[in-house]
Amino acid sequence: MASSDQYTNHSIIILNSVLITLFLFIEARRYRYYELWSYRVRLIETDFYAAMLIPPFKPRAEWSDKLAKSLLVPRFPISAWEAFGRRLRRNYLWIYMVLLLAWIAKLSLYPTPIGTWGELVQRAHIGIIPGVSVMLIVGLVYLTLIVIAIVTLRLRAASGEILPRHENLRQVEPKQPSE
Repeated sequence: MASSDQYTNHSIIILNSVLITLFLFIEARRYRYYELWSYRVRLIETDFYAAMLIPPFKPRAEWSDKLAKSLLVPRFPISAWEAFGRRLRRNYLWIYMVLLLAWIAKLSLYPTPIGTWGELVQRAHIGIIPGVSVMLIVGLVYLTLIVIAIVTLRLRAASGEILPRHENLRQVEPKQPSE
């Protein structure tokens, strides 16, 4: 007869964390492409459409060269680390926090509430891997994620939605027709 612990192993939560990490890498890569496309669209908006709407039509000379270069020789405006850090901070830290809380709850409450720290460590074992090692590995992974989130906080190579040179643009008022 199979034990009930066979179907309620906490390692599935750890496996979910590994899968979430894979999704984080995939999304960070996708986010780099988003930043590239956003850069191109922003060039067209600010240097062509905006110039078209403010008479006389005088787009900046180098905007089309920048756009052509971006199309012919694409370069990501954001590093892989910056993209990883942004996605981690904005979305994935919350997911990791929920998974960690679920893992701790599973270890400490099921099948019965624990009474001692030693019991928690004993329940954390996975197969032949001792509970201390499992808890140490999980702790190091979470510590690494927090360090990455903090270290990448200052990376600001990508401009995001608003290019820095347009942040302080004064409101342009249309000229009144002369009487």
